[in-house]
Amino acid sequence: MPIKTTPTYTEHEVSRILRESEEASISDQDRGEGHAEGLHELLARGKNRASTDLDEMEQRIIGPERKRRTGAFVGTQAAAIAFALNKKAGQTALGWLSYEKCEFIFAQIDIAAGNFAMIGYDGDVTTPAPGGARFVVAPGGVALTGFLVPIEARAGGIAMKLMKTSGKDLHIRTAFPLIAAPNPQRANIRWRDGHNQDQDLPI
Repeated sequence: MPIKTTPTYTEHEVSRILRESEEASISDQDRGEGHAEGLHELLARGKNRASTDLDEMEQRIIGPERKRRTGAFVGTQAAAIAFALNKKAGQTALGWLSYEKCEFIFAQIDIAAGNFAMIGYDGDVTTPAPGGARFVVAPGGVALTGFLVPIEARAGGIAMKLMKTSGKDLHIRTAFPLIAAPNPQRANIRWRDGHNQDQDLPI
């Protein structure tokens, strides 16, 4: 689907973009693949759609990736993305992405008003280990202050890597929830000459 710079994205349109982006690259030279649903949507919306589960999310912290935080939408990802793309911040990011010289945009947008369900893990949020132990060590060697507990919340923000195919269609490489709303809303623009530019996004 071509990039739209009008605030008219629907959940259905975004769902289609996610389906087309999942496990797809934007060109023969691109080494990445879309993974928004497979890593950051807990409840698949539709037949044969990718999704994650709590065990996979936990492994991103205690396994080889060693992330400090991870999160997923709970059946709300497409709606949250549409909400973000239709805001001034999202429309501004898409406007920059439309420039021929723009390679991708990584945008962080406030979506708190949308009330989108999410769940996540934070390496600093744990339940105490039994027996009074001050820490536990996961099989992969990651030390934590206790056992991870899932955090249920409403997403304050969304972080998205937006790209475009050679045919100028929108490709959503990733889109994950943030517990806290970004303040300010920011975008990192990657230009094809290798230059990175940080830019505030409008409210």
